[in-house]
Amino acid sequence: MSLTDDVLRRIARVARARHLGFVELVGLAELDPATAFRGAVLRGDLSGQDLGGFDFTGATFAHCDLTGADMTRTDGVTPEMLANAVTDAATCLPRAFFWDGGRAPSWAEDWGHDEYGPWVTLRVPGTDVTQRMRWCPPGTFMMGSPDDEPGRNDREGPRHQVMFAQGFWMFDTACTEQLWTAVMGAAPAGISYGGRFPVTQVDWHEAEDFVRRLNTKLPGLSIGLPSEACWEYACRAGTETPYSFGAQVTRQLVCFDSRSPVVAASLPANPWGLYEMLGNVWEWCEDPWHRSYDGAPADGSAWLKAGAANRVIRGGSWGNDARYVRSAYRLNYDPAIRSVDLGFRCARVQTASGAERVAAPADPARRTGAERVRPQGTPGAATARSGVATGGGTTPDWATASGEDAFGRFADITVPGTDVTQRLRWISPGRFRMGSPATEPGRFKDEGPLHDVTLDRGFWLFDTPCTQALWEAVMGNNPSRFRSPTRPVECVSFGDAAAFIDALNGRIPGLGLSLPSEAQWEYACRAGTTTATYAGALVIVDRYNAPVLDAIAWYGGNSGEGFDLKNGSDSSAWPDKQYGLTTAGTWPVGLKRPNRWGLHDTLGNVLEWCLDHWRATYDGAPADGSAWLKAGKAAANRVIRGGSWDDDAQRVRAAYRDRNGPADRGDYLGFRCARVQSDSEAGRQAGRSKPGGRSERAATISLSRRALRWLTRQ
Repeated sequence: MSLTDDVLRRIARVARARHLGFVELVGLAELDPATAFRGAVLRGDLSGQDLGGFDFTGATFAHCDLTGADMTRTDGVTPEMLANAVTDAATCLPRAFFWDGGRAPSWAEDWGHDEYGPWVTLRVPGTDVTQRMRWCPPGTFMMGSPDDEPGRNDREGPRHQVMFAQGFWMFDTACTEQLWTAVMGAAPAGISYGGRFPVTQVDWHEAEDFVRRLNTKLPGLSIGLPSEACWEYACRAGTETPYSFGAQVTRQLVCFDSRSPVVAASLPANPWGLYEMLGNVWEWCEDPWHRSYDGAPADGSAWLKAGAANRVIRGGSWGNDARYVRSAYRLNYDPAIRSVDLGFRCARVQTASGAERVAAPADPARRTGAERVRPQGTPGAATARSGVATGGGTTPDWATASGEDAFGRFADITVPGTDVTQRLRWISPGRFRMGSPATEPGRFKDEGPLHDVTLDRGFWLFDTPCTQALWEAVMGNNPSRFRSPTRPVECVSFGDAAAFIDALNGRIPGLGLSLPSEAQWEYACRAGTTTATYAGALVIVDRYNAPVLDAIAWYGGNSGEGFDLKNGSDSSAWPDKQYGLTTAGTWPVGLKRPNRWGLHDTLGNVLEWCLDHWRATYDGAPADGSAWLKAGKAAANRVIRGGSWDDDAQRVRAAYRDRNGPADRGDYLGFRCARVQSDSEAGRQAGRSKPGGRSERAATISLSRRALRWLTRQ
């Protein structure tokens, strides 16, 4: 590579870069990943990188660290090339490596690996309806419940060992109404909740008919209802506790003791990526009913002989209490029964001589990111985070810890002189459509026009709203109405939030926090999705009842269910609530399912202040994601986003926006902080030393030299 002015300019850009990964450095150097690395020799750290679009034909990976890298859509890689590279169970290998022999079965639409392990998608011919299946690896487990398990009955014993010599595929959700209609050619009979809800009121014979029709449409698919042993093995996913989530269960993890089911895949998945195995709807199994496990097969096959006419159902439903939604609980129904809480999911069991098998699937039990739902900002959290791998990155000056997990890069800050911490998530540069389409249910006119925004600079963002513990550690007081350390601070004005940020920046040199722009906030909230919520489309059943929100947000429909403070707001007059609550308020942060970038409570709990002045439409809005400010208008209304604990479902969407005067304080107003670094700031801070470690300049030069080896193919 000759040192032309253009090359020197690109090298200078890379030399100024701080804490960037390989992919970001390639973009900064303006290299084409589809051509620039053919025949290259690659050394150093590519861990955790998404290498989609790169072509490494003829390249050499010389002891390159590819742990956690995503090479699913990478071209030109062969097994021989990876012989000297470092990989682990989280490394997603190229698509060509996925199937034994490199040839996919005809029924497979798409496939890959993620933090849960291998997955494959099928498509119903002639439609755009797909269903994902998850790989359940070969293994052994103890079926049934131990004698001392709370809620146990004799039908769950004797506990016995079952061995699966072959792995199998399992639908990652119960069959949905959408999938049922695509296969059967008609909508399901009886009650309908909506396309992404599980189909119900299907008897065992009808489920078998669905299986036959789908197998006919996709030759070679060969799915069926799971055996009872397959079902429990997949549900447990390597766990032995009463629930795959542990010894206790909450409505944030399982849909039980409720008035209706939730949208499929709207609650957290088990360790193998299977959604709502417990609760939501009962699921038919292949086996006839047997009163106990005496004489049950030890190989995981369906127990088809000497049974009663009834068929096994497993998992419990939305209307049952906690004892019925345990991994071991079993019941039976007449195969002609149709019930509003009874559905099914399908499995594809591999035979020993099967034509296609997954090649060396990753062990999902070894995936990273186990701490994903722990609340942030509480005393002692720094200790809880100790030992997290850093993923090869350099900890910024302002951070006390950093690393990578299933959601991406993170960094923790600790308030000096305290043990109160806050996690920030790295939000990579990108482009998105801001606002809502005219067809989105609940849309307001101020959410348009829909427009493209390109953020060419990544930023850090609090993974939760600012907590009361963090506020008190910085400000020495607590303005909140609903007081507890792990709840979001509220009753704070725009000016109060600005004062907090100034105070925290003053205590941690180089931190440089601010409020996010409205565009940054929506980009982070969506996390790459385009639907009304990051969990999917918003189906508004009633004003305060949108089932998809229950798993991800505290809003007017669920914020009073089990509310534990004495000063809750009277919500008895709120109409059509998802739960029959009477008092409501905020909840501790981090209890609800985060978005795919690891951000909690972007929807619901508290509305969040943004930097921007309010405007009634997006006409003329910046296209670069910067804050849209009015000169000389300090007292003008400011934007607030995300909806709150007392809002109806319409207002808890990614595109929803509102405004308040900058001096307003309400028990629904909070904030989270962002950190956007400029080139000039990077230059000013480059020489600052980290306490007890090498200088920031040394770390930057080391990173840049490694990058230049990559970029110049040395």
